[in-house]
Amino acid sequence: MGPTASVCAPARAGAPPRLTLTLSEARAGLQGKEALGALIASLLEQISAHPDFAKLLAAEVFRVGREWQETVGHIRARVIEFYAAALREERPGADVSLLAASVFGATLVAGLEWLVFQPERKFDEVLAAVLELVAGL
Repeated sequence: MGPTASVCAPARAGAPPRLTLTLSEARAGLQGKEALGALIASLLEQISAHPDFAKLLAAEVFRVGREWQETVGHIRARVIEFYAAALREERPGADVSLLAASVFGATLVAGLEWLVFQPERKFDEVLAAVLELVAGL
Protein backbone atom coordinates (compact mmCIF):
# COMPACT_ATOMS: atom_id res chain seq x y z
CA MET A 1 0.00 0.00 0.00
CA GLY A 2 1.61 3.27 -1.14
CA PRO A 3 1.28 6.72 0.39
CA THR A 4 -1.71 7.63 -1.75
CA ALA A 5 -3.49 4.46 -0.76
CA SER A 6 -2.96 5.12 2.94
CA VAL A 7 -4.42 8.62 2.66
CA CYS A 8 -7.25 7.52 0.33
CA ALA A 9 -8.37 4.76 2.67
CA PRO A 10 -10.29 7.31 4.76
CA ALA A 11 -11.84 8.63 1.54
CA ARG A 12 -13.41 5.28 0.90
CA ALA A 13 -14.23 4.68 4.54
CA GLY A 14 -15.86 7.92 5.61
CA ALA A 15 -14.19 11.19 4.64
CA PRO A 16 -16.59 11.93 1.76
CA PRO A 17 -19.71 11.31 3.85
CA ARG A 18 -18.23 13.48 6.61
CA LEU A 19 -17.37 16.20 4.10
CA THR A 20 -20.75 16.12 2.39
CA LEU A 21 -22.55 16.08 5.75
CA THR A 22 -20.51 19.08 6.88
CA LEU A 23 -21.29 20.97 3.66
CA SER A 24 -24.95 20.07 3.90
CA GLU A 25 -25.12 21.35 7.47
CA ALA A 26 -23.24 24.53 6.50
CA ARG A 27 -25.78 25.54 3.87
CA ALA A 28 -28.88 24.44 5.78
CA GLY A 29 -31.47 27.19 5.69
CA LEU A 30 -29.32 29.44 3.52
CA GLN A 31 -29.79 30.46 -0.10
CA GLY A 32 -27.63 31.84 -2.87
CA LYS A 33 -24.65 33.96 -1.80
CA GLU A 34 -25.17 33.26 1.90
CA ALA A 35 -25.10 29.54 1.19
CA LEU A 36 -22.03 29.96 -1.02
CA GLY A 37 -20.19 31.82 1.75
CA ALA A 38 -21.09 29.13 4.27
CA LEU A 39 -19.88 26.40 1.90
CA ILE A 40 -16.57 28.19 1.34
CA ALA A 41 -16.06 28.62 5.09
CA SER A 42 -16.97 25.01 5.76
CA LEU A 43 -14.58 23.67 3.12
CA LEU A 44 -11.75 25.83 4.49
CA GLU A 45 -12.45 24.43 7.96
CA GLN A 46 -12.32 20.89 6.57
CA ILE A 47 -9.06 21.60 4.75
CA SER A 48 -7.57 22.86 8.00
CA ALA A 49 -8.83 19.87 9.96
CA HIS A 50 -7.87 17.27 7.32
CA PRO A 51 -4.91 18.64 5.36
CA ASP A 52 -3.70 15.25 4.08
CA PHE A 53 -7.08 14.52 2.55
CA ALA A 54 -7.19 18.02 0.99
CA LYS A 55 -3.70 17.57 -0.48
CA LEU A 56 -4.66 14.21 -1.90
CA LEU A 57 -7.82 15.60 -3.44
CA ALA A 58 -5.92 18.48 -5.05
CA ALA A 59 -3.15 16.20 -6.32
CA GLU A 60 -5.33 13.43 -7.70
CA VAL A 61 -8.40 15.19 -9.07
CA PHE A 62 -6.97 15.71 -12.58
CA ARG A 63 -4.87 12.58 -12.88
CA VAL A 64 -6.21 9.98 -15.25
CA GLY A 65 -5.69 6.26 -15.27
CA ARG A 66 -4.90 6.18 -11.58
CA GLU A 67 -6.08 3.81 -8.89
CA TRP A 68 -8.05 6.52 -7.10
CA GLN A 69 -9.47 8.36 -10.13
CA GLU A 70 -13.01 7.06 -9.69
CA THR A 71 -13.11 7.71 -5.93
CA VAL A 72 -11.64 11.21 -6.21
CA GLY A 73 -13.90 12.03 -9.16
CA HIS A 74 -16.93 10.96 -7.17
CA ILE A 75 -15.92 13.08 -4.18
CA ARG A 76 -15.27 16.07 -6.44
CA ALA A 77 -18.66 15.74 -8.14
CA ARG A 78 -20.54 15.48 -4.83
CA VAL A 79 -18.77 18.51 -3.35
CA ILE A 80 -19.14 20.65 -6.47
CA GLU A 81 -22.88 19.97 -6.54
CA PHE A 82 -23.25 21.86 -3.25
CA TYR A 83 -21.62 24.89 -4.86
CA ALA A 84 -23.67 24.48 -8.03
CA ALA A 85 -26.94 24.39 -6.08
CA ALA A 86 -26.10 27.68 -4.33
CA LEU A 87 -25.04 29.28 -7.62
CA ARG A 88 -28.25 28.11 -9.37
CA GLU A 89 -30.21 30.02 -6.74
CA GLU A 90 -28.36 33.18 -7.78
CA ARG A 91 -28.50 32.41 -11.52
CA PRO A 92 -31.64 30.41 -12.27
CA GLY A 93 -31.49 28.63 -15.61
CA ALA A 94 -27.77 29.26 -16.10
CA ASP A 95 -25.19 26.53 -16.59
CA VAL A 96 -23.15 26.96 -13.43
CA SER A 97 -21.09 23.77 -13.65
CA LEU A 98 -17.80 25.46 -14.56
CA LEU A 99 -18.40 28.30 -12.14
CA ALA A 100 -19.11 25.84 -9.31
CA ALA A 101 -15.92 23.91 -10.12
CA SER A 102 -14.00 27.19 -10.16
CA VAL A 103 -15.26 28.25 -6.73
CA PHE A 104 -14.48 24.81 -5.31
CA GLY A 105 -11.00 24.88 -6.87
CA ALA A 106 -10.27 28.39 -5.63
CA THR A 107 -11.32 27.42 -2.11
CA LEU A 108 -9.26 24.22 -2.15
CA VAL A 109 -6.13 25.95 -3.47
CA ALA A 110 -6.50 28.93 -1.12
CA GLY A 111 -6.85 26.55 1.81
CA LEU A 112 -3.75 24.62 0.83
CA GLU A 113 -1.81 27.84 0.16
CA TRP A 114 -2.73 28.92 3.67
CA LEU A 115 -1.63 25.68 5.32
CA VAL A 116 1.55 25.10 3.34
CA PHE A 117 2.92 28.53 2.46
CA GLN A 118 1.14 31.07 4.66
CA PRO A 119 0.31 29.32 7.94
CA GLU A 120 0.68 32.59 9.86
CA ARG A 121 -2.57 33.83 8.34
CA LYS A 122 -5.76 33.61 10.33
CA PHE A 123 -8.78 31.69 9.09
CA ASP A 124 -10.76 34.91 8.63
CA GLU A 125 -8.11 36.32 6.28
CA VAL A 126 -8.22 33.25 4.06
CA LEU A 127 -12.01 33.22 4.06
CA ALA A 128 -12.12 36.93 3.18
CA ALA A 129 -9.75 36.37 0.26
CA VAL A 130 -11.92 33.64 -1.27
CA LEU A 131 -15.14 35.57 -0.61
CA GLU A 132 -13.64 38.56 -2.39
CA LEU A 133 -13.05 36.39 -5.44
CA VAL A 134 -16.71 35.37 -5.56
CA ALA A 135 -18.19 38.75 -4.57
CA GLY A 136 -19.29 39.54 -8.11
CA LEU A 137 -21.18 36.29 -8.65
